[in-house]
Amino acid sequence: MKYFSKPIFAKCTQRPSPNQLTLRGGICGWALARAHARSGDSVAMSAYLGTSDTFDGAIADFSAAIEANPGYETAYTHRGQMLRGKGDVDGAIKDFDAAIKINPNDSQSLYSRGSALAEKQDFDRAVADFDAAIKLNPGFAVAFNERGTAH
Repeated sequence: MKYFSKPIFAKCTQRPSPNQLTLRGGICGWALARAHARSGDSVAMSAYLGTSDTFDGAIADFSAAIEANPGYETAYTHRGQMLRGKGDVDGAIKDFDAAIKINPNDSQSLYSRGSALAEKQDFDRAVADFDAAIKLNPGFAVAFNERGTAH
């Protein structure tokens, strides 16, 4: 990632330059966006990202990762989360399906698809995905929560 290609933090006794501040802001933004993306919570992602083109940039990056390595299921999952955040739930489900086809034991992809299915009110399939995610990761608290909501 370009942010980590050179030293960015000034010594504690130095005032950071505008470029260093911009870089730090980019790193913080990237970290927050990644945390929201990993949560699979499209409402939180939308609230955080607003109407900026951040979703489009993230979708383009995940698409480039998929083009470079079509077997990289995590890129499908993350792109699906971004699509869902933009309101393209059907597109998101297609990406989650692709990720699960590559790795049926990925609890995050199963959870993400279940959450998208619940958003479409396909509760039976959503509960099945949450069940599968919990079976693979018994400590997946948010999957228990979502499953309870989908019942």
